[in-house]
Amino acid sequence: MDITINNVKINKSKVINLMNDSKLRAIKFVREEAKIGLKEAKDIIDNLSEKSDFYDLQPFDVNKISPDNIKQDVSLSSNNSNQKNKKGAHFIKTKNSKLSIIFVLILLACLLIYFLNS
Repeated sequence: MDITINNVKINKSKVINLMNDSKLRAIKFVREEAKIGLKEAKDIIDNLSEKSDFYDLQPFDVNKISPDNIKQDVSLSSNNSNQKNKKGAHFIKTKNSKLSIIFVLILLACLLIYFLNS
C-alpha cells in the first residue's frame, strides 16, 4: 500500500520498515521523497508510529514553505526570542547593567589602590 503526500506516492511498507530500524532514517526518507520540511516529515512518522493506518485511503497535503511563510515564522520567533535569551548563566543586559559595570570598575580600582599602597 502507498501513502500519498503532496501527490507523491510513497511505499508505506518501506516507511514502516525504516521506522522499525531507525525513526531518523524514516523521517529523512519521507522528507526526500515528498519534498517536505523536517517538521512535517517528523509529524507524519509520529502519526504512523502511533497508528499504522493513519494515512490509509486519504491523500495528505503538506503546505509548502514559501518565502512569505518563512518571514512570518522569523518575525514570530523574534518576538519570543527575548524570553528564550534570558535562560542560561551568561551575562544578560538589563537596565542596571551599566550601573553594575561602573560599580565593578570602582571596586576593582579600590582594590588596586589598596594593594599598591600596602
